[in-house]
Order: sequence, then C-alpha cells, then structure tokens
Amino acid sequence: MGKRWQQVVWIIWMVVFISFHFLFIEFAYEQVVAEIWPIVAFLFLIILASLFPIQVRKANIVPLQGISLAVFLQYGLFIEIFITQIGLFTALFSLRLSRKEAYRFPLNSLMFIVVSLLSANVFYLLGGTVGQTSPDVLAENTIPILGYVSISFFTNHVLIYIVRNVFMKIKDPFWDRSMQLETLSFVLIIPVVVSLSLLFYEIGTLAVFLIGIPHVSLSLILRMYNQSEQTNQFLKKASEFGYKVNKGMTKTKIVDMFLDHVTSLFDVEQAYIYERDQKNERLRLLRTYGDDSDRDEVTTRAVDPVINNVFKTRKSKLFTNIPRDKRGFYDPFFYEGVRSVIAVPAVRDQHVVSVILLQTSGKRKYETKDLMVLELMANYLAVATENARIYQEKKSQSERCALTNLYNYRYLENVLRGKDDEDRSQDQEPFSILLIDLDHFKRINDTYGHYSGNEILCQVAEVLQDIVGEKGVVTRYGGEEFVILLEGATLSDGYMLAEKLRVQLENHSFTISDDLSKSSGARTVSLTVSVGVASNETSDTSAMEVLRQADRAMYTGAKQKGRNRVAVYEKSAL
Repeated sequence: MGKRWQQVVWIIWMVVFISFHFLFIEFAYEQVVAEIWPIVAFLFLIILASLFPIQVRKANIVPLQGISLAVFLQYGLFIEIFITQIGLFTALFSLRLSRKEAYRFPLNSLMFIVVSLLSANVFYLLGGTVGQTSPDVLAENTIPILGYVSISFFTNHVLIYIVRNVFMKIKDPFWDRSMQLETLSFVLIIPVVVSLSLLFYEIGTLAVFLIGIPHVSLSLILRMYNQSEQTNQFLKKASEFGYKVNKGMTKTKIVDMFLDHVTSLFDVEQAYIYERDQKNERLRLLRTYGDDSDRDEVTTRAVDPVINNVFKTRKSKLFTNIPRDKRGFYDPFFYEGVRSVIAVPAVRDQHVVSVILLQTSGKRKYETKDLMVLELMANYLAVATENARIYQEKKSQSERCALTNLYNYRYLENVLRGKDDEDRSQDQEPFSILLIDLDHFKRINDTYGHYSGNEILCQVAEVLQDIVGEKGVVTRYGGEEFVILLEGATLSDGYMLAEKLRVQLENHSFTISDDLSKSSGARTVSLTVSVGVASNETSDTSAMEVLRQADRAMYTGAKQKGRNRVAVYEKSAL
C-alpha cells in the first residue's frame, strides 16, 4: 500500500477510534463496570486465542469470530467491538510487524469495525435480541445468528480481497486456500458459540473457561495443521527442483533454475551463491540476485562473518533480526538495512562446495522450516552441479581430440547435422568448409617416427587456431586431415583464408624430436598442405554434402595437381 493511502487510513482510523471512545463511554461503560469479571474472562479468552494466528500464504487468520459473537449475544455491539479490537491488536503485536507494516494496525481495526457494524445491523434487522442467552431466546435468534455469521464471513473476505487486490496490488483469486480455511472456521464456531452462550446462562463466568479452552485448542490444532501443510508444500516445491535438474543441463542453467525456485519460495530481496575455489580452498562469488552493486570481486564479501562461519562449521545460520544478534555476526558493512538472514552450506562428500545466503529487510521473515527446505535445496544444488561438471567433462572428452585438443569428427558431424535440421523455409546464412591435408605426412612418420609426427600435428593445430581465431571452428578430421567450418563465410572468403593458411604453414618451421636417427635431438622440418574449399553457395545441398565437396576438391583439385595448393569446389569442373 502506498504512503498516501496509509496516511488516509491513519486519519480515518483516528477519527473513528476517538468517536467510538466517546460512544463506548456513553452507552457501555456502566455495563462494563456492572459485569466486570465476566467481561474480563471473555477478554482473557480472546487475548489467548489472538496469540495463535493461522498464516495462509501471506495472510493471517485470527480465530476471533466465535468469541466475538458470544460477547455480542451477551453484551451487545459496543462491548463486542471493544473486546474484538483488543484481541485484534494482540494478534498484530504477536506478529511483530515492522515499521513499514504499521499501517496494518489501523487498517485491520477499521475492517473489523465495519464487519461488526454490518453484522450487528443484519442481526437486528432479522429480529435478533441481545442480553439474554437462554435456550428459548437462542432458538428465536437462530435466523439472526445465521445472518450475523454469514454477513461477518462475507464482509470480512470481501474487504480483504479489495484491500489486497486494489490497494496492495496483490492479485489473489477470490476463492483460495485462506478462504477455505476461514469458511471451515466459521462453520465450526456456530456450535461453539451456542454451547458457550447456553453454558454461560447456566453457570456464568466458569463457562468461558470450560468452552474457551476447547475453542483455543481447536485454533491451535488448525494452526498446527496449516503449518504442517505449508511445510509439505515447501518440501514438494523444493523436491521439484531436484526432479527438474537433469544431467544434460549446464552449471549456469542449474544455478539459474535454483535461484528461480528459491526466489519463488522465500521472501528474498537479495541472494548470494558462493562456491569453493578448488585451487585455494576459498569462497568466491558465483551469482547474485537483487543486488545491483559491484560484487564481482572475490574480496567484496570475503570477510563476511556469516558466510565464513557457515563455510568453516558446515552449520546453517538463521537470523530473524540480525542487528540485535549477540553472536558476533552483525556487521553494518554487509547488512545495512537487513533484518532477516538465512545462510546454508551445500555439502558434498563431507565438504562444503557452496554457501547460499538469502536476506531481506523485514524482521522474522524466515523460520526453522525455511532453513530445512533451503538446506534440502542446497544439497540438490551440490549434487546437480557436480553431475553437470562430470557430464561436461565426459562430453568434452567425447568431442575433443586427445592429442591436439581440437574438436573431433563426432563434434563436427553433430554441428553439420544440426545445420541440416534447421528450418529450410528460412534463408540459411552462407558457410564454407576447408578441408586441409598435410602433404607427404607418411614420409615424416617413416623418417622421424610417429612421436615426431604427433608433435607436428599438435603444432599444426596451434597454427590453424591462431590464424582462424573466432572466425570459425577448427577440428581434426582424422589422421593428418583437419577441417575448418567458417560461419557466415562465402566461397570467396573461404578461399582467401585457405590460401593464407597454406602460405603460413609452408613458411612455418616445425620443431620435432628425431628419435630414429643416431644423433637424436631436436630439429626443424617444413611441410606443405593441400586444401579443398566448398560452400553452401554452390548448390542447395546438405551440410554433410558440402564437407564431401570440400574433400573432393582437395583430392582432385589439389592433391592430383601437384599438392601445396588450394582448390575450390566447382560443380562444372569437378
């Protein structure tokens, strides 16, 4: 709710509260004095019930309706409003609202006053009477009581819906879980109210405690049930993260998904994920959420007391009001404006691999159940990121040449087949393929040994990567052959780069170890290459066919015509 509306609410409440104060003294003060102890008993009961509000999502349901109705039937509207307001303020104080949420005191007070006024008017319009709760009078008041309860329920929920959707901009459905639980509570209070009223007529004040204790117990049971349901829902959503993570995901995607789940489950203003650096066994910042400041450097929060303590002890930390924490963790440099903090370790193989920290400016925003759920998700994160690392390593090994560390034929084939799977209806960007073969490479192996041949292959790979750079992908095709895929390159572009490569390799001196001659040692050798170039510009063919065309150009246009040259695939000529 905006500050302007909050000011309006405060002004209206003060006018209404002062007016009610004078009306209460005028019409109900003498009655309170005359029946002080029964009223005190009801007051004690409503305060006790108010200490256990039931939280559903972000709404709090206070079980005051039954006691309020019983007080109304016995003493009328003014004393009912008075006792209900005390119960309401007790409930709000028990929630320990922050200063930003202080407007909820006058807002809820006004809403309860409106509910009481409308419900009482309907009760009186239906012929109801108050002050006597004998069986005969209650029987006559059956319809008015049902009207009172119905209007109270409906008005209360409509007001909540309007405030949340219109003023707070929280788009909730009209019928949700909070309304279901509230409906259940309204159904249960009718027999409780009838029993309390009848017993109060028979034995007086003692009835308040005999019926009130079960009433409060019922509230506690509903509260515990709802908390259990909330915890189960939390655990279910946390488990969804574990189900969704699969071995094919990268570490970046896993962390992104983790943050999405965390920020949807918890009240989070800023989140930080740190991971252990395998080299120096220190934490480094991996990802942030909701923090626009520059925290890319490891040293930014390197001495954060909470993070370091969790990392060293492997124990989670929960703070509901960190500035007042007496455990020595509060540091204004790290937690200026922060009240609630939760930090958990992600443990794998008895080692902390990550630390997750969530924080918000509101007090008491995190509970023990939040700690438990976040610990579960942190362990999912630890396992998932490790699986992603292993998967990427295995994938890299399967797609890389072990000798040159270039991509291998399997990778090249997957890329080319991926191009063939692209939508043919869209205009494909041009690409060219260069197939490079080392001339007389068998002679080098026979003369200097296969180990020397391998040295040359590695050096050729380095030269190709240095020249090609970001313009394309260099792969080892097999044996002494290399393939270069040039995205966005025309046939002319491919030819010019191929010629540049040919000249550079011809002029390059390769250093090898001569293992076969008697005078073993390092020596330099030279070599030449034959290159075939093809492009998807030449014909509407598959990417794999372009590779075969480059192969054909290399053999028929370069090898067979003397080697050490570049040949371009031309359909009419080849």
